[in-house]
Amino acid sequence: MSDLNDRVALVTGGGSGIGRAAAIALGRDGARVVVAGRRAAEGEETAGLIEAAGGRATFGRADLANPDEIEALFEAARRHVGPVTIAVNNAGVQEPRTPLAGLDPGLYDHVFGVNVRAVLLCMRHEVRHMLEAGGGVIVNNASVSGARNPNPGLALYSASKAAVISLTRSAATEYGPRNIRVNAVSPDGSAPR
Repeated sequence: MSDLNDRVALVTGGGSGIGRAAAIALGRDGARVVVAGRRAAEGEETAGLIEAAGGRATFGRADLANPDEIEALFEAARRHVGPVTIAVNNAGVQEPRTPLAGLDPGLYDHVFGVNVRAVLLCMRHEVRHMLEAGGGVIVNNASVSGARNPNPGLALYSASKAAVISLTRSAATEYGPRNIRVNAVSPDGSAPR
């Protein structure tokens, strides 16, 4: 175990991929991890992997497209393990690959609802928890598609990840002076899955 002893870490989309890897690493380093996601079997499996390695973890089911479920997730985290002081906002979705002219505009609400609104709502709760605790760290999973290399056929995904980068910069500027670090990572998606 490392230096995160007993800090509460929440990872959205923690049931697989980058989210699972982040949750396991945080648990290995001593954080009490709340693995959040829609799919209970995968989230419980991640929590089990953390506990099998000697860490402490719990699964919190939440569909991040639903603001009420986000609020309930943070209320449960505070009640059961304490204020969140480390957050990895990893959950995200993308539309089926389609050229812009053929894109179903109805997909906008879904993609931006999960990739942008959910990150904003999670950060609101995270900042409140962290102000109460005296500081913390937020890491938002953006994408190279939102930074400098839009992905052809994924206009909504690319635009949503650009919005995440902008939200991250705003939050970092506002809350850095209050001992809350806010950063974004931008994976390029070329790694094997």
